[in-house]
Amino acid sequence: MLKVVGASWYKTKIGSLIVLTAIILSLGALFIIDMERPTFDGTFCATVYWTKMSGYRVEFWGQQNDLASVPLGVARICYKDTIFENGWSQIEIETNHAYPDRIQATGAGILEGALTWKSIYHQWTNTINAHCSKDDDAVDFCAWVRKTLLKSYESVRKQAELNADHDHYWYQIQLFYYQLEGLEFGWRKGIKRSALKRSRLEIPPEDFLLMNAGADLRDLRIYYDRVIMGRPSPANNDVRSSMLLNIHEENGIIKLQMGHSAAKSYSLMLRIVKKYKFNYHFSRDHKSHVIPGSNIIFSGYPGVLASTDDFYKISGRHGHLIVAGVGIVNRNSELWHQLDLRMNVILSARAMAANRLAYNGRSWSRINGKRSWNGGKAVAHI
Repeated sequence: MLKVVGASWYKTKIGSLIVLTAIILSLGALFIIDMERPTFDGTFCATVYWTKMSGYRVEFWGQQNDLASVPLGVARICYKDTIFENGWSQIEIETNHAYPDRIQATGAGILEGALTWKSIYHQWTNTINAHCSKDDDAVDFCAWVRKTLLKSYESVRKQAELNADHDHYWYQIQLFYYQLEGLEFGWRKGIKRSALKRSRLEIPPEDFLLMNAGADLRDLRIYYDRVIMGRPSPANNDVRSSMLLNIHEENGIIKLQMGHSAAKSYSLMLRIVKKYKFNYHFSRDHKSHVIPGSNIIFSGYPGVLASTDDFYKISGRHGHLIVAGVGIVNRNSELWHQLDLRMNVILSARAMAANRLAYNGRSWSRINGKRSWNGGKAVAHI
């Protein structure tokens, strides 16, 4: 009899505990439901880390609302794709000044490539791949321009390596190419972690360089037609941009207004507003000063590390600078025959070097004018 009573009491105790647990879980569920949940707007963020032992490692944080809330590491990025909402995407990248500039540049490139891999592939498909398979002449031109750019790239990289320690310009050129190499590495990493990792998506390595030479392709096409093929070039009339400056006084205050437009084909409608906050130094010496133009905002395209629209808003230790440019036409055929393409630096690299090093408009023009194809841009600075 005692055994039966004891068993009933034990079962009753277990049953009471189960009921109590259920009540606590129900109250907890109600509390969680009433909690304010964070809302996200489709902004995805990531951080890249680096050590001498393991190299680079990317941590993807999913959706976040603010770059400042993301761990810094070597560099951090937030990316939001709103192409179908307003025609633009947004990228913001910040690097950590505590790391060597080479690590910052490569890390920034890795992050951009990893998060925007799909847009980069679409950009390449719509532009380089589509144009270079259009007809036999396009195939021949693209083969020539790839070969030309690779030779120039190899020469420029050697020149930058030789001069980076004592020439600030060449040091920034070197960092641009580190970032470009990181971009390609990050793009391939983005493919591997995606649902399409087993697909055959591929961009030839040299086409990352070709995309970043987009601002030079018109001049290279003219050179190819006139010098290599000995024929007139329709690209000589292909200038589709404009700029307007207006200085006026309002209530005793002098104001300056600027308007800038750059017309592109429909294949170039994958637009991105990019904000780079790169804490580079003047040289490899980590004790040297941080560059004047550490913050750069520009309109650009996937996979391109500069604005082929030629519009930048720059800020840093020495104030603000706005840079805008439009294409100009060189109708002197003799000048095309004097060009040496082996040691010329692409406009994207020169422009970003000038953006980062310039204190004012005059110094920007002087820096950007080094090692150009033909100087085919008219530039205004504010």
